[in-house]
Amino acid sequence: MSPEARRAQLLEVASILLFERGVEAVRIPEVAERAGVTRPVVYRFFPSRQAIFIALLEDLSEAIDMRLEAALATPQDVHSMVTAFIDTVCDAIESCGPGAWLLLGGAALDDEVRVIVQEIEQRLATPWMERVGRVLRGVDPVVVAAITSMLIASSRAALGMWLRDEIDRETAAFTLTRAVGGILGEFRLPSEQRYRIS
Repeated sequence: MSPEARRAQLLEVASILLFERGVEAVRIPEVAERAGVTRPVVYRFFPSRQAIFIALLEDLSEAIDMRLEAALATPQDVHSMVTAFIDTVCDAIESCGPGAWLLLGGAALDDEVRVIVQEIEQRLATPWMERVGRVLRGVDPVVVAAITSMLIASSRAALGMWLRDEIDRETAAFTLTRAVGGILGEFRLPSEQRYRIS
């Protein structure tokens, strides 16, 4: 097996372990056993499990960045944007495995991995903050950041259900589009109309 193929195999095994059994299951001996190799083979590629987590995150981030840049290059309505985002992330997860997505959700163990998670999350959030800011012209940037965080939480929920095979991509895109539309619609209303109860 070529070094590139072996690295990919080890990351695939680690991703599956992470998804199926959680962060604690990703240890060098478990990765080696599941991959059918010796521990020294794993150590040759990844000197620690943190190195495995970092590689998983970097591979997922690269896959998302490549696809997302192309998908969001042209101006789009909310539905098209959300569908492009869901398709981009689902494609990236399918190519890299689901494990790193769990790490983005906050399952990082140490400060080194947590810093990388925060950098990736910030990179993924930036294009959305810019778009939310354009849709909600004049809204305080702090509020725009809070709204973007809500949208990201909604996307995590929809993608988590997709990963667990509870919904398909179309349903994930549909529910997320409705959530995004509802949240943005609420913040477009003048403040005196927002909380009027009939």
